[in-house]
Amino acid sequence: MNINIIRNIEIDWQVGNTKLNEILFDVEMIPLFGEIEELSNPNLFENDSSPKKIPANGYKGLINKSNNNILGVVSSNYRLITNKEALEMGKEIYNEIFEIKLDNLKVNKVITSSNKTFCHVDLVHPDVNFNVWEQDCWYPFIRVTNSYNKTYALSYELGFVRKLCSNGVIFDKKTVKIKMMHNKGNHRINYKTDLNRFKTAKLSFIAKMLSLKKFFIPKDKHFPLICKCLEIKMPKQNRFSEIDEKIKDQIRKLKLDSYDLTNQYVDKDGETAYSLFNVITDLVSHQEEYNNIPYYSLRPSSYSFKPTKWIEEFVNEIEKRTFDLEKYIGEYNNY
Repeated sequence: MNINIIRNIEIDWQVGNTKLNEILFDVEMIPLFGEIEELSNPNLFENDSSPKKIPANGYKGLINKSNNNILGVVSSNYRLITNKEALEMGKEIYNEIFEIKLDNLKVNKVITSSNKTFCHVDLVHPDVNFNVWEQDCWYPFIRVTNSYNKTYALSYELGFVRKLCSNGVIFDKKTVKIKMMHNKGNHRINYKTDLNRFKTAKLSFIAKMLSLKKFFIPKDKHFPLICKCLEIKMPKQNRFSEIDEKIKDQIRKLKLDSYDLTNQYVDKDGETAYSLFNVITDLVSHQEEYNNIPYYSLRPSSYSFKPTKWIEEFVNEIEKRTFDLEKYIGEYNNY
């Protein structure tokens, strides 16, 4: 059964702030030990056959102190950066780029795994915004990424989120550069912001949205283009594993949900590439509700960047005289 969600309301700032508590738990590094049943060369004068604990030198465990779950195993010289620390640095970076008061920052979105080993937190400010055109307002945001199991390196990326619909997209991965210092006795974290890069990214984003607004794409081509953008592959017909069947079910659901969203965005913005872009970013931004993109939970951050990668390519293609939409869609025409 498809989900019919009307995307015509403004961002609810309380949702992100409420979920923030899930990832702000205390973390501790503890020594690790291995347990063996007996010594390989027992001492003739020692009859103790109880299990022996041997320290795992050079390694430590990261513990979630709220439930004592192990988050990951790291080397003993690992520089632990808690989500709290990463978030505070993110606030400093946002303040440096946009020159606002830290106390007024909002959390637009929190993405994390079930075991809380990583998180992505999007920081925004209601007063920092711009119009792509009249009555189409977007907020720039800084995405704070941190992990306790080396899934992701500490990073800060620039994105934009639409005021209506709260559809977000990562647009620039190099606005902030992080440098970790791991010298003996010295574990500093340095960062450098590139203000000119942000200004360039913003102007590039606006220009691309205007290009998408002008280009006609019929509704019946939305779904194949969604699959092309998100690089979704249909399982082969002769495969019937449990995983394959689950993927097929998700893709069927994706098709139904995308039809609903296409109709909503086309009613507002016409049969344009901009409407398609909003369908794609809607699907990616609200996967907690839809759950219809295969493998999304494994690498959610990569899906936030796929729409950007697509518009970079698509805008370049449509400017060519020889551009052919059917040929561009290619194999996805069969979806």
